[in-house]
Amino acid sequence: MYLREPGSGLRKVVAARDPKPMRVAWQPGGDRLAVSFPHGLVELVDPASGRCAAALSTAYGVVDRILWSPDGSLLATVSHDFVTVTCRIEVWDPLTGHRVARTEDVERGTGVLTWSPDGRRPVTAEKEGPVVVRDTSTGRRLLDIPVGEGSTAAAACWSPDGRRLAFLDGESAIRICDADDGTLLVRSAATYGRAAVLLWSPDGRLLATAGEGWVAFWRASTGECQAVSRLECRLPLDAHWSADGRSFAVIGEDHRRSTWSLPDGMDARECEALLARSAAEPGELTAEERRRHGLPT
Repeated sequence: MYLREPGSGLRKVVAARDPKPMRVAWQPGGDRLAVSFPHGLVELVDPASGRCAAALSTAYGVVDRILWSPDGSLLATVSHDFVTVTCRIEVWDPLTGHRVARTEDVERGTGVLTWSPDGRRPVTAEKEGPVVVRDTSTGRRLLDIPVGEGSTAAAACWSPDGRRLAFLDGESAIRICDADDGTLLVRSAATYGRAAVLLWSPDGRLLATAGEGWVAFWRASTGECQAVSRLECRLPLDAHWSADGRSFAVIGEDHRRSTWSLPDGMDARECEALLARSAAEPGELTAEERRRHGLPT
């Protein structure tokens, strides 16, 4: 595994080994890298020296997700058993490598995992089951939010103020709920294809979805579509908003980065019509369509 720092070349952080690393997550602040391996091993690596500072052993052998809390003080892991598909979420102290909380075994878990902005309530999802808000310190369930009969949430995210929770339902529509009681506040039109990414902009204005060759932007207050664009990849590996919420970037399976700049104005009716028309007849957006919706030409 290599690290590229601004103004410098590649630097080896983790030497070649068998089994090879599977997932990586950078701690906020940059002091540690969490690296997962087969057989339930997660190493916390010092990026400066390349040394392993702590090794964690997850409950099950297949590590689906590793995610740092917003302040970097905790690390959450999702792992499942290859045969039974039983899943467990665990929370770890990176300074000691000790597990501080764990959930009950979940028979039909998913890799969905997101932290509340204050780090007190991680959210998970169950296959053909609810979105689950949990307590960080104990792992217990605080709230189950229905997704729909036979449906599974594909992704979830918190609003920046921690008051609302958004997730993609079984029809790939965005549902925005009250984070305290699960009351449905907003539901968008269905996104085209199967979106795999859902992220709330830092300024709270917009939600972005990405997956299966499409990126779309939605107004958080109403669920209206603001803009839609083709994505040059099928599978987003990573995505993030800029700090000011004015641009959105996606890195695809081809390891190419695409960035969109968002306009201040809203043209929800035209954008949603464009989304429906594009779903019926997939094709590249014209230069005029890109200009109208403030997308890169």
